Amino acid sequence: MCPSGPSGPIPEPRRRCRWRSAAHRPDRLPQPGRRAHRPRARSSRHRARHRVSSRRNPCRSIGQFRLALEKFLAAAVSFIVVAAGGDGAEPCTSAVSGPGIARRWGAFLPAVEPLRVVIVSTPVGPLGPGVGGGVELTLHSLVYGLGGLGHSVEVVAPAGSLHIGARVHQVEGVLQPSSQLADRATPVVVSNGSVLAAMWERVADLQDHVDVVVNLGYDWLPLYLSSFLDVPVVHFVSMGSLNDVMDAAIHDLARRQPGRLAVHTQSQAVTFDRVVDGSRETVPFRILGSGVITDRYDLRPTADGDPAHLGAIGRISPEKGLEDVAELSARSGWPVKVWGIMQDPDYWQRVCDEHPAARMEYCGFLATDDLQAAIGRCTAVVMTPKWVEAFGNVAIEAMATGVPVIAYDRGGPAEIVIDGETGFVVPADDVDALVGAVERIGTIDRLECRRRVEEEFSTDALARRVDEWLEEVVAVSQRAPAYRR
Repeated sequence: MCPSGPSGPIPEPRRRCRWRSAAHRPDRLPQPGRRAHRPRARSSRHRARHRVSSRRNPCRSIGQFRLALEKFLAAAVSFIVVAAGGDGAEPCTSAVSGPGIARRWGAFLPAVEPLRVVIVSTPVGPLGPGVGGGVELTLHSLVYGLGGLGHSVEVVAPAGSLHIGARVHQVEGVLQPSSQLADRATPVVVSNGSVLAAMWERVADLQDHVDVVVNLGYDWLPLYLSSFLDVPVVHFVSMGSLNDVMDAAIHDLARRQPGRLAVHTQSQAVTFDRVVDGSRETVPFRILGSGVITDRYDLRPTADGDPAHLGAIGRISPEKGLEDVAELSARSGWPVKVWGIMQDPDYWQRVCDEHPAARMEYCGFLATDDLQAAIGRCTAVVMTPKWVEAFGNVAIEAMATGVPVIAYDRGGPAEIVIDGETGFVVPADDVDALVGAVERIGTIDRLECRRRVEEEFSTDALARRVDEWLEEVVAVSQRAPAYRR
């Protein structure tokens, strides 16, 4: 089912409402030229009773002030320490930033009321088996990080998901096909009995009891339904531009509800740029990066693989570019261990057949604890994507164990790796450059790799960025007229 219908675009909603009948379910969307049935709008008294009021919660409206004050205090104390003859590093990292601010200055700062957050997972599969790829890691990091800040976090996910957060709402239904397998012209399809539609029906049921919804699914339906819900919905987009319908929906939402869209990296954001009437049109995304629970990753100061080997992590699929890893192995003689879901067995067999001299070993899919132990033994991890990776969680997982990363200058990994410090960034599709980088890998300090993750890509760092974003969205939503929320 194409969301734009057979004869034109779906009209923009004039007001928001909840679907109460079959005529308003997500799989029964209004069609062009046909007036959609709308249930009776709820009274202002009813809305006021359930809506989080900034008048009753004045502290939430000053969440931004608290964050700004924390940064000011950190800078002020650092300046004082430097003026007194110190270097300012230790007080800034341990005494006045992050948890240190709360301990030292919490009594003087206004308390911010915790948010009630619902995170909507990807509909391509349940949490746990790894079908959702990087979305699963992002979701775990958000639940852990936002929970650590005192927020209440619940998750809506397909049935069979592992338990995480305060509660996981398990939803039955037909799984959604992955957008990675479609081309740009493929119409959006919502199957009969779709788990995607059912998950957002569950969100509609929960909306009176939460403050904000965070969507992690790369799907058209959540973008469209944002205007029909009373609770503010934000979208953490997990992939770059893949589909024309999705691109149009993202640009439309950016126009109607600015500030609701975020991505992992600038490289991902620019894939959604488009040219309209000769002028370039961009989407003002929030750049959030990503994060891992660093406590789950053991730092290995030296590579102890026996024999020494390289690593490649990710689903076995053509966009990951394993043929270049195989060519690297064949030319350099380095053995390579490969971990990830076997999504395309024919592709794996083709890579092995075309590179008989490569020393490639497929080691299966591993859970995080087992994977980090395996990664830590690698001399380096190699990333050779053939598409624009939105982020590249593999890079920060490797660096968290102290393993340097060699990555193509394409997509998110090139923004994560600092060339010459935490690994090497080489020209895309240049296998000779890969070989040269492996020869220089001994110059990388593995402790610096870990330090980079702790400072920029930990769950604490991610949670603070997301927390600031959510506070701003909730504050703006409280001030906006009901038809604009």
